[in-house]
Amino acid sequence: MQMRTATLNRSTSTFDTILHDAQRQHPDWLTNATDPNVYPLSLARNPMLTKPGRAALVQQQGPAYLAMQRRTFAASEWRDVPGTTAPSSSSESSSGSAEEGESVVCGAHTCTVTLRMATPSVLAV
Repeated sequence: MQMRTATLNRSTSTFDTILHDAQRQHPDWLTNATDPNVYPLSLARNPMLTKPGRAALVQQQGPAYLAMQRRTFAASEWRDVPGTTAPSSSSESSSGSAEEGESVVCGAHTCTVTLRMATPSVLAV
């Protein structure tokens, strides 16, 4: 069994980065500098950035933020789930480890994948 990962969290979120960069360096870019929530940059009832702030962001740092977003949503290379093997008989076998966050239990016709992660986490399988 193989898996690949992509991680979206507070350190890889482009919107979080824009919010924190603007709070530190360009508070005049923000619609509401005291609001800790992250809103879309446009097309929202309460956009994160003012129109002049959005224009300045696109001009000054747009390519860097776009590259960051592309890195965030680019999945890793395929890699083997540690310790997994194909079932050799109708008896079940298990592999993986709780420390690594995943386990795979395979029977003759099915496999069950369990992923353990700290909350709040989002997972797509």
